[in-house]
Amino acid sequence: MKKRNRRALVSSFVTTFILTSTLVPKTKAKAAATVERMPGADRFVTAQNVAKQAFGRAENIVLVNGLGYADAVSAAPLAKILDAPILLIDNAKEPSIDLLETLWSLGTKKIYIVGGQGVVSKELEADLTKTYSVERVAGNSKDGRYGTNAAVAKKVLEKTKATTGILVSAEGYADALSVASIAASKGYPILFGNKSEVPNVVKEASKGLKAMAVGGEGVLPDKVLAGVSAERIAKGVDRFSTNLKVLDYFKDELKFNNIFVAAGGDDSKHKFADALVASAAAAKYGSPLVLNGLGTKEESKTAANDYIKGKLGRDTKVTIIGGAASIDAFIESELKNKAEEINSSIINNEKDPDKKPVTEYMNVQSIEALSLHQIKVVFNKEVNKDLAENLIAYQIDDKNLLDAEAKTLDDGKTVIITFKKALKEGSTIRFKVREDLIRAKNTEDPVKEEVKSLTLIDKQAPTVQNIESKGNKIYINFSEGISYDALKKVDNFKLDGDILDSSKVFIEPIGEISKVIDENGANIDIVNGIVLKFSTSLDKGQHTLLFPIDDSLKIVDTANLSLGKDAYTFEVK
Repeated sequence: MKKRNRRALVSSFVTTFILTSTLVPKTKAKAAATVERMPGADRFVTAQNVAKQAFGRAENIVLVNGLGYADAVSAAPLAKILDAPILLIDNAKEPSIDLLETLWSLGTKKIYIVGGQGVVSKELEADLTKTYSVERVAGNSKDGRYGTNAAVAKKVLEKTKATTGILVSAEGYADALSVASIAASKGYPILFGNKSEVPNVVKEASKGLKAMAVGGEGVLPDKVLAGVSAERIAKGVDRFSTNLKVLDYFKDELKFNNIFVAAGGDDSKHKFADALVASAAAAKYGSPLVLNGLGTKEESKTAANDYIKGKLGRDTKVTIIGGAASIDAFIESELKNKAEEINSSIINNEKDPDKKPVTEYMNVQSIEALSLHQIKVVFNKEVNKDLAENLIAYQIDDKNLLDAEAKTLDDGKTVIITFKKALKEGSTIRFKVREDLIRAKNTEDPVKEEVKSLTLIDKQAPTVQNIESKGNKIYINFSEGISYDALKKVDNFKLDGDILDSSKVFIEPIGEISKVIDENGANIDIVNGIVLKFSTSLDKGQHTLLFPIDDSLKIVDTANLSLGKDAYTFEVK
C-alpha cells in the first residue's frame, strides 16, 4: 500500500478537509437520475473514497486485510450494524498517511479489526491504539478463516438477534459478493462452509439459525446443506447470474434510490476488493449491489446493465465503484445514456404540462380490524413496500400511529398494521390512509385518501384462512395474528395421520414476527402465517393436515381465544 511521509500529515489533513467538503452533495432543485464513478488509485484508496463519500462521518470503522477476501466477507454484516465503512489494510506494521487522513476526516473514534494477527499485524493495532479505541474480532488461529467467521457471526447475532444466516463457500469469494450487502442490511451473519462440511466452529456459532445458502452444488453440495438444514435460495451458471438471482430473491426488500455497481472479478483471488467495500455502502442504504465489468462475458454484462436500467427511476443514483479497468467505460456510458433519457422525459413533461398524463390513483380496497392488535389494509395494486410500511401514511382519529409496525404481505397489496398494545375493546375509531404518501410499486400512482370507521370487538376465535402447497412447503395463513409459541412445535401437527418429525420438517413464520402485549400483560410473539418446510417434496394428490393435536399446546390469539382442532384437506398438483 502506498505510503507518504508523516511530516506531510498536517498539510494533508487540511487538503483532505477541503476536498471532503466539496464532496458534500448540494440539495437538488429537481429530482434527477445520476450515474457517478467512485474510483481510486488502488483498492485501498478506493475504499477510503467510498467511506468518505458514502458515509461522510463514521465514529466506527471496520478494518480488514485487503489482500484476502475471507475476513472482508465476514465483516460486511458487522459493518452495517455499526454504521461503519470497511477500510482495507495490507500487511503493514504501521498505518499509512492515507489511512490516517481518512480516519481523521471521518471523525472515527473506534476501530474494529476483523481477523487475526497474521492478517492485520499486532504492531499496526498497537499504533492505532495510541489514538483510537481498538477492538479485534477474531477466532482461534487453528480454525483459520472459519474461526474469524464464527467470531464475527457471534458479534452480529449479539446485536441483531437474527434468526437467519447466509451460508456461502469459504473457498471462493464469487457467491459471497452477491449476498454480502443484503445479509448485512438484514442483520444476518454470513456463515462459511466448503465442499465437505460446515466446520464445527461455525456450526456452534450459528446454532438454532435458519440457514439460506447461496451458490451451486459445485461449491456447497446438497449433503453439506443437509448437515445444517440449509435451503439453497440462489445459484447461477456463474457469479454474475447468481448475483441477479439473489437480487431477484430479495427484490421486495431492496431500495432502488441508490444502486451500486462493482466488478465481480475474474478467477484471480485479488479482484474482489471493490465489491466487498461497496457491500458496506449498499447495506447502509438497503440498496442492491450489481456485479458487472471485469470477468463478465458479453451476455452477463448485458443482463447486468439491463437490470440496472430497469430499476432506474427519476431520483435514482447509480454509483460505480472502481476505475475503468474494473468497470469499463462502455458500461458507464450505457447507464448514463439511460439516465439522460429519463431526465429528458422529466424536463419535457415540465416544459409542456399539456403532455402530462392524467394522474391515476391507486385505491384502498378494504380496511378491516383483525383483532384489537391488528388492522389490515388491502390496496388494488402492489405497493411500494418502503412507503407502505412507513407509519406516517396512516392515522387513527387524525393522530399519527404510535408503538406499532406495518408489514407488507407476500401478495404486495396487503399491509398488516400491528399495535404493541391492544386498542380499546368496544371503541369506534376513524382509521385513515393518507393521500399521496403511499405509491404503487411499478407505476408510482399515488394512493387516494380512504377513511373508515371501525368498531373494535374481539370475541371471535382465530381461524385458518387458507392452506396451500408448493413443492416441499405447506403455507398456512390465519385470520389474525396468533401466538407463535405453539405454532412452531412440529409435533403439534399430523399429516395424513402421522405426527410430523422435527428432523424432517422445519417451521418458520410467513413474514416477520411481531411482538405484542396480550390481554394478560404478557409479551408474546405473533405471526399471521407459517410455512411447514419438508426435507423432500410432497407426493402429488390430496393430503390432510390436522392441528393442533396436543391439548397442552393451545394455539391462541392475543385475546387468548384458541384455534380449534381441525383437519384441513389440500391438494398437491
